[in-house]
Amino acid sequence: MPLDRPDDYADAKQWFSYFRLTKYLPAMPDKYKAEIDRAPTADAAKTVMTAYAAAALDVIFFVNMAPPQGIGTALEQTFGLHPNNLLELSVPELAVLAKVERDTLSTRLKDAGYKVSEGGEITGFTPPQKPAAAPRNDKRAP
Repeated sequence: MPLDRPDDYADAKQWFSYFRLTKYLPAMPDKYKAEIDRAPTADAAKTVMTAYAAAALDVIFFVNMAPPQGIGTALEQTFGLHPNNLLELSVPELAVLAKVERDTLSTRLKDAGYKVSEGGEITGFTPPQKPAAAPRNDKRAP
């Protein structure tokens, strides 16, 4: 039985469960898009965004979808969350919903290229540098 859509825009835990308990992973972005447009206020939209981002991070961590540097790519490709969608979200709030330690989540996000303020707010994003390609060995046997 699918989880009913929450009525309370102040309850991020209910919204987290609504998104996270989606059985068919590709349906999560569609649910999010439908709900973010319905949010009646900026605070309601932030609650929905926080819950969805936490659910997406929880899935990424649970199934070990990406190395730390690939979290941004996984969020974008799988969940439709561009780096700017996470700006101004609270790492402590995301950590509580995704059930990870604040410092662990902060470190993972920083490794992925997100900037996190001292207060725990996501303030920017710089894509991590890709490792340099190994030099080619074009020596040919005589």
